[in-house]
Amino acid sequence: MEELRVSFSKMGLILSLFVLFILLLVKFLTNYYSVVEIFFLFFAFGTFFIEVVFFEKLKKYLLQMQIFSYVILLLLIFVGYVSLKNIAILLWLYPTILSAFFIMSKSYALIVPILSLYGLVYIFYFHIISFYDMVNLLISVVIFSYFSFKLSSLIEEYESKIKEQNAILKKLANKDDLTGAYNRRAFFELVNKIKVPSAIVMFDLDYFKRINDTYGHDVGDEVLKFFSSLVKSHIRESDIFARIGGEEFVLVLAGSDLEVGKKVAEKIRKLVEKSQINGVKFTISAGVSLYRGDIQKALKEADEALYEAKKRRNEVRVYSLI
Repeated sequence: MEELRVSFSKMGLILSLFVLFILLLVKFLTNYYSVVEIFFLFFAFGTFFIEVVFFEKLKKYLLQMQIFSYVILLLLIFVGYVSLKNIAILLWLYPTILSAFFIMSKSYALIVPILSLYGLVYIFYFHIISFYDMVNLLISVVIFSYFSFKLSSLIEEYESKIKEQNAILKKLANKDDLTGAYNRRAFFELVNKIKVPSAIVMFDLDYFKRINDTYGHDVGDEVLKFFSSLVKSHIRESDIFARIGGEEFVLVLAGSDLEVGKKVAEKIRKLVEKSQINGVKFTISAGVSLYRGDIQKALKEADEALYEAKKRRNEVRVYSLI
């Protein structure tokens, strides 16, 4: 939605430039203008032209630029009315108010109708508009602003729901359905952003097929979920824990060396050895390597260390010590 508002802002400036150019052209061709009106038209045209040309550089000041542009537009509308005494010019207040609620957040967009109401009272005070016309315009501007505000609220609420749904979908897309650990795809995306060197631990559940065959896949699933929960409760937020195969998991300990990797792997191995789930005891084997920027190489080394650990089961092996 934010990108859409930025696009609308630029489109609005370009459209305003076009309208101002047409107005200037008509004014000069018909000689139907005042000095004050022409001054404001040129001032607005020049301001909007600069904002369009340097839009990308000024984008970080987008809100200030939007508010300033709307103040200029309102000044143009009221100066135009004062110069020509044509109430039809004040009808431009309505699209100006509506566009403000689409382009800016509703809290800032309220500035536009408030300034519009102030402008109407101001020109009435100086007897430039009749009391009847002012009351009609005040009431209609208030009603129009109210419905524009409600529409903006619905849009922002819808936007918020979309963001929440996108966050949920992103989480589902990145996580393994069963264990809640990161999935293989998310792992390879995240590991490229992690600090190097970092220790990598590859886990494999010992005799997992035997657990499935003896106790059933439901128990096997509970074992996987238990192991994942146990690991996640003993690592930092900066670490990455992912399920990369059936009973294979990988843990990246951000900024840690092989010694830390081995200690963490041993701690988890001992905790698993002492635990049981639904009366089932199981063990794990782990291989530790060092990730220096080449993840495929680090995984291959961890897998080789794991292969050595699997020879005896319930063991942790470090690649550099093989």
